[in-house]
Amino acid sequence: MDLREMAIEHYENDAAFAEKYDGEILKVTGYVENISNWAGVKLVWTQENQNFFTNEELERMNGDAFFATQFSITVNFSNEEDMIHLEKGSEITVVGTFDSFVDNLNDAYLVTD
Repeated sequence: MDLREMAIEHYENDAAFAEKYDGEILKVTGYVENISNWAGVKLVWTQENQNFFTNEELERMNGDAFFATQFSITVNFSNEEDMIHLEKGSEITVVGTFDSFVDNLNDAYLVTD
C-alpha cells in the first residue's frame, strides 16, 4: 500500500477511508519520522519536506493538499527489537493491522528484502 495514496484517500473522504482500511492487514512503505519506545514509529510518505502531488492528485483534492501532506501513521511493532536498527529518514516497509480510528498499524513487523 502506498502511504501517499492513503494520504490522498484519507483527505478525499475519511469515512470511506475508514470503511475500506479499518481492521485490514496492510503492507505499507514510508519514511521514518520519529522513533519512540512508548509511542511507536511515526511513518510519513514524504522525505525532508518534499511534499508534491501530480496535477491529477491535486484535482482529486480540489487543489488543497495541506492535510494530505500532514498524513502519517504510527507503527506499533509486535517485537520492539524491530525498532533497534531504524534511523530517522530511512525508508521501511511494514505489515500490520490498520486501526483507522487513530491511524495506527498494530502488531506490525518489518519486511526486509
